[in-house]
Amino acid sequence: MTIYTDVDSPFFLFLSPFILIGLAIWFIYSFKKYFVFLKYNRMIKNTPYISLESAPQGLVKVRGIIEPFDINNPLKSPLTHKKCCWYNYEITLCKNDNEKLIEEGISCSLFRLRNKNKSCLVYPVNGHIELKTKGYWSAKGFNSATFNGTEELMTRIRALVKEKKPLFRLSERRLEIGQEVTVLGFLKSCDLYDNNMLSEYILKKERDNFLISKSKKHLKNKFFKVSTNHNHPIEQWQQLDFKERKINLISCIGLAGRPFIISNNTSQNLIKELFSGAISYIIQIFISAAAAIWTWFQAMEVYNTLYS
Repeated sequence: MTIYTDVDSPFFLFLSPFILIGLAIWFIYSFKKYFVFLKYNRMIKNTPYISLESAPQGLVKVRGIIEPFDINNPLKSPLTHKKCCWYNYEITLCKNDNEKLIEEGISCSLFRLRNKNKSCLVYPVNGHIELKTKGYWSAKGFNSATFNGTEELMTRIRALVKEKKPLFRLSERRLEIGQEVTVLGFLKSCDLYDNNMLSEYILKKERDNFLISKSKKHLKNKFFKVSTNHNHPIEQWQQLDFKERKINLISCIGLAGRPFIISNNTSQNLIKELFSGAISYIIQIFISAAAAIWTWFQAMEVYNTLYS
């Protein structure tokens, strides 16, 4: 029995291969993401918390308080001007019920993680930053009280947007000073006199040196500096006190595909979130598989009806 009329049946038969290909891509994507979530879940669960006083080299999980690299000159977010240790932001232009991302940025500055009486540096580039909250708000025009970006940022946005009173949708996430976070990453004791360390750990990828911005056409990535107090990691490294010859650094370098996570959630809550994510992908796997099977049998029924 078919639910399609004779007029629709040939068209459905023509579309069915494309539908099956789309469902197969969805199935493979969900299957892959499911195992990624399971892998992350297992690593967070099986990696014990350690103290920086006796931290081993390699994969570690540390919970502590974050502090800016320079307490007297902390990082400031470009949209809200709030002091923080890390941020990212997005600026979206809303026009005719359509939204277009015109700029996004993410900080790469080093910050400190303090655990008991010891501290280490964290290089957040390529980290999965998990935060409980994310700020969203709207702004009408460039002079809106809710769009109070830095001078550099506003100059770039005015160059991209030609409307006199555009409607913006803004979002910003921050790791606040004094916030308690969990960090899962690769810890290495670095020699401050080792110049090779700089190229290996701080300049591992040139695209990570500063903030990444996308043009409104999404065709070209640009590097830019958000504010005068946003120090380059190399500059920060050179400001370290060389009286202490070695310093611990947590980053993604050396993880070899393993997750680098910075979160203001506890380990238990992270595990719950990842488990929920894995369950959602299991559901998607079953839905895509069931839809593919239904499409296949429906196409065979239409084929037999037309050509038998």
